[in-house]
Amino acid sequence: MFKVGQVVKCRVLTVDAEEEKMRVSLKVGRNETLVDKKSTADVDTINLNAVVDGRVISLLTDAALVELLPSQKAILVSAAQATGFTGDFADVAEGSVLPGYVRSVTDDACFIGFLGDLVGAAKIRNISDRFVTKVSDFLSTGQSVVAVVLAVDGPKRRLQLSLKESQYRASDAFPAIETAYLRSLFRERDALTFQKAAKGGATQPHAWTKRFTIGAIVDAKVKKIMPYGTIVEMEDKVEGLITQPTGGAALKVGVVVKTKIMDVDVEKKILDLIVARKGMEGGVEPDAMKKAQAAHSNGEVLDAIVEIVKEDYAIFTIASLGHAVAYASAKGFDSSRAPFNRYRVGQT
Repeated sequence: MFKVGQVVKCRVLTVDAEEEKMRVSLKVGRNETLVDKKSTADVDTINLNAVVDGRVISLLTDAALVELLPSQKAILVSAAQATGFTGDFADVAEGSVLPGYVRSVTDDACFIGFLGDLVGAAKIRNISDRFVTKVSDFLSTGQSVVAVVLAVDGPKRRLQLSLKESQYRASDAFPAIETAYLRSLFRERDALTFQKAAKGGATQPHAWTKRFTIGAIVDAKVKKIMPYGTIVEMEDKVEGLITQPTGGAALKVGVVVKTKIMDVDVEKKILDLIVARKGMEGGVEPDAMKKAQAAHSNGEVLDAIVEIVKEDYAIFTIASLGHAVAYASAKGFDSSRAPFNRYRVGQT
């Protein structure tokens, strides 16, 4: 009945938080077939009787072992709200651009899930602007994607899709979707940090960050110089990492340098920093956000410098906004393999 690798819907029957295991049924709404289920997420957030997606990873004599797939619903809802998509099939038309996630992958196609339990298919020729010989080299189950609807079959409720970046980026809806994805990424990261801190007994896991706001200028003492960057230390033994070229600044162990905070990793208690350049000494201008909102409303295009590139997003400074810090997705949604192709440090 089931195959290893198959993506299935299952209803949660019991949850053992200590063992991080669940018992679920693979026959949702029918006579139930019990299986053991491993969780790749925090089981404390799973509700009894909830219907979730999973992947069969092993078949036993009288049961199956299923791995929980990461939930995409928060991201889908956030991105859909940004575009006004309600999840109603009647609202989908040829040319629609929709946020979704990969439900399953075959040799020559993939199936994409959307809000409202809508599902569409993208054939191998519509997976990417690059040449694709194997879909799994570009996409993986659970991955967030943006899809362009090529055709709608109303009677069969089928959607033909394209995941090509050249097509979805040309849509007026894409900037809102990209922003929603990025916001969801940060929210989920923060929520995970709070959950882990709460388990450890911490009541205010973010308290130390109040002294280190993004965009602020702080003094940092060089602690160690490594091949991948320079480790520095600030007050209360908070550490930071400088990875970008220093613009000629002499970084030696023991030297104190002025740095600009670009990102904060609350869980690891470490800051991503750059060496402050001329004009950055005063920190971010108080009205930078108002200027940014005005530029957005007017459709202005502003020059930005790539300062740091991470797996999921890149971090910039915008000189015309007082060197304000900005973020953007670092990779296209049509591939999980190339996070650093879009931006390079120092690029304008």
